[in-house]
Amino acid sequence: MSLLQPHDRQDGCDPVPFRPLIVVGASVRAAVQSASLAQFTPFGVDAFGDLDTQQFSAQWTRLDTHIDACSLLNSHPIAPIVATGGIESLIPWLEPLRKKFPVLIPSANTLQTLRDPEFLNTAATETGWHFPPWQWHRPTDGGKWFKKDCASAGGCEVVEWNTNHKIIGSNYFQKKAHGTAWGANFLATGKQLLLVGVSRSLRHAIGPRKYLYAGSIGPIVVSENQLQQLLKIGDWIRRNSDIRGLFGIDLLFRSANSPLTLLEINPRYTASMELWERASGCSLIEAHVASFQSTSTNPQLFRNIAQASPNPISGEYCGPYWIKRILWARNNVRWHRATVLETLGRWKIARCNTIAARASFSLCDYPADGTVIPVGSPIASWIFGPIHPSDPIPWKMASLHRQLSALEKVVNRRVAQA
Repeated sequence: MSLLQPHDRQDGCDPVPFRPLIVVGASVRAAVQSASLAQFTPFGVDAFGDLDTQQFSAQWTRLDTHIDACSLLNSHPIAPIVATGGIESLIPWLEPLRKKFPVLIPSANTLQTLRDPEFLNTAATETGWHFPPWQWHRPTDGGKWFKKDCASAGGCEVVEWNTNHKIIGSNYFQKKAHGTAWGANFLATGKQLLLVGVSRSLRHAIGPRKYLYAGSIGPIVVSENQLQQLLKIGDWIRRNSDIRGLFGIDLLFRSANSPLTLLEINPRYTASMELWERASGCSLIEAHVASFQSTSTNPQLFRNIAQASPNPISGEYCGPYWIKRILWARNNVRWHRATVLETLGRWKIARCNTIAARASFSLCDYPADGTVIPVGSPIASWIFGPIHPSDPIPWKMASLHRQLSALEKVVNRRVAQA
């Protein structure tokens, strides 16, 4: 079954077993799509309610933390709960659900530990990685410092520090580090760790927020040395916390002879995982649920994931890759899907010799026509692919980023006029 199609429930076919799964997060489209691929019946709970999220969900509920979690999910079946981005800020709200639902999310203590810069610093130190200098108190020396928030996601609260900023209890400060942004995704079972894949991360700047997550390119090839560094820190995290299932890390690559730089741990299904799913045809949500049971319950699933992931010795990856680009609102815009698709079609024709333009594309995470989207908010996502590994897009990032940023500006201008 394609990741691009919702699970069909047609009359006259063999009945599909009812396997309910509740997916909670800021945006859950990719995860409910993954769940549908594995023939779960997904119930989406998120902040946006994009049309394709609702299409893939048996029932969609708006995420409202002003209502206690048990009341919000009162009409849902008793089913496992999995999480996507934004879970970091929902820890207190989620905890009461454990009394009623099987919550396949790390405990509140584990989530807080995994986001703690002291834990991150120890992880880097003990595995030969680099972790940029950091501190809890306001910087007083020179150099560029970032103000970060332990409970944020997607780069939303990463800002360059100045004395006008307000400070809250979960803030800390970290010196700016240089390098190419990567994301690495893992699957942890009881005694096993799989490196699912690595991608290059795209960043975007709107006002003071200069490091917003804007998408990914992947899966990409890593060297044997980089692979061993990734496996070492991934296994350290698994052994030194009770994390299970999917998790990702954000990191920086500086040079072939330098240690990788750890930035943060994301203990959940991450935004770049769907690129690996599209390349492999496997559902990582299914693997996440299975990892809380036993690898013996579905050994073939774990074998399939291992075979589609980078070679555990060489780091070699020979499959296709994909480009995911999040479209951000540069001003207040009114969404009109036909206008965006027309603009994208014209862009592909005008740049027919570029790799991204030659690839097939899909529009994801899009709202209903007429929706007003405020400046600094995500509008939708484009996904381009599959792209043959002989097309070296990951190594032409500057040109690609300029092309996609120019396309984003055009779309913003067109939907502002629509």
